[in-house]
Parts: sequence; structure tokens; C-alpha cells
Amino acid sequence: MIRFSGEQLNRLSEFTANMGLVFFATVVTPIFSYPSKINIFMIVLGLILMCGSLVISLRLTKGIKS
Repeated sequence: MIRFSGEQLNRLSEFTANMGLVFFATVVTPIFSYPSKINIFMIVLGLILMCGSLVISLRLTKGIKS
């Protein structure tokens, strides 16, 4: 298994947090751009991916501090 340094974990945590923002943007943008074509599947999928990225980011940050 690969061992990451604290700085590498910090960067990885930041990257996954940014991925969560991208997933959030993919959910919000279509709602405001095309309100008549809202697809509930895409909204749910985007929210799940965003929450997953947030959880991974927080776990990585917790790993840095311990």
C-alpha cells in the first residue's frame, strides 16, 4: 500500500473537495439554464457524488491530523 505524506494527503483532500464542487455545479447549472428539462436522476446522481467527495475529503483531512 502506498503511504502518503501529510502534504500529499492535504493536496488529495483539496482535490476531492474541488471535485465535490464540480459535481455540485453540474447539478445546479442545468436547473437554472434549462428549468423545463430538469432530470431528477442527474440531480440525485450529482448530489450523491458531491456528498461522496465531501466525505472522502473529510476523511483524508482527519487522516492528516491523526
